[in-house]
Amino acid sequence: MFVEWIGHTESIAVVLGGKTFHVPRARLGLHMRLYHIQQQYEEAVDQRNAARVYSLLVEYLTVACGLPLGSPSLHEMAVAFEMVKALNAFRADIACLRFPGQAVDGKPPPYEYADRWATTWIHSLAETYGWALGDILQLWPEQAAALLQEILISEQMEKEWEYGIHGVGVVYNKGSDKTSWRPLPKPGWMVPDIAPVAIRIPKSLLPVGLVVNVGEALKAKRDQGTGRN
Repeated sequence: MFVEWIGHTESIAVVLGGKTFHVPRARLGLHMRLYHIQQQYEEAVDQRNAARVYSLLVEYLTVACGLPLGSPSLHEMAVAFEMVKALNAFRADIACLRFPGQAVDGKPPPYEYADRWATTWIHSLAETYGWALGDILQLWPEQAAALLQEILISEQMEKEWEYGIHGVGVVYNKGSDKTSWRPLPKPGWMVPDIAPVAIRIPKSLLPVGLVVNVGEALKAKRDQGTGRN
């Protein structure tokens, strides 16, 4: 199997309530469940809801350990949470995950719902390979993402082939009386990055005050949208 490089036998030991728990790295199904709880936990932290933060820490670690925790301290749980989160951090650079779908006019489409990304992954893998739900949830997250990207690439290649044989991309220019080919646009993650060109700007033309690097800001937003660390 091509997942050997992921290190699927890796596990960590966390101490909770004076007991040591050996926590293995999560496969896709457990990874999705832990990520869902993690999102709720981070929302509770932002809202400064101490009671919900505590209950979600207990839920996250109970699910990760697969056993009741006993009576751990808040400090023990906070440390264990960060350790388990780091253990299950996504370790593959999958291009299609760097460009999340953008909302139209700031609003998500009507069919959008919380954690739809997980359903989309499962649906695509099941439809393409005919796998059962249980088999899909036993994949490693990175393996599932790599397969999902291959599905998206195949779909794009098929669209380009149909686009070409139907002649949709042939554009006629009346001025030159010639035709040219307009290729079907590719998703952003399939297009190679273009190296920026350095331009020297005279000091007199430089802006005054706080300067925001738009490129870096957009990159940070994309990373935030796809990262699950």
